[in-house]
Amino acid sequence: MANFTIALVAVFLGIAVFARLRRDDSIAMPNGARGLAESQSLEELVLAGRKIDAIKQLRRESGLGLREAKDEIDKLSETLRIG
Repeated sequence: MANFTIALVAVFLGIAVFARLRRDDSIAMPNGARGLAESQSLEELVLAGRKIDAIKQLRRESGLGLREAKDEIDKLSETLRIG
């Protein structure tokens, strides 16, 4: 029973370490740090009314969480509407 518990803990620790390393590989970009080409395609998606696709793309490329990516796309949407 003790060996099973140790093995189970080792598996969970391995998963936690892997998840942490994977998250560190995708460094979140600060506001306004997106490249011109990336920014352009996000703008195109927002202008086409495809905000969900823009959020998905931003999360994929920047590593941001859902809430942060949604906030960024909402800011971009407001900027494009005003500009």
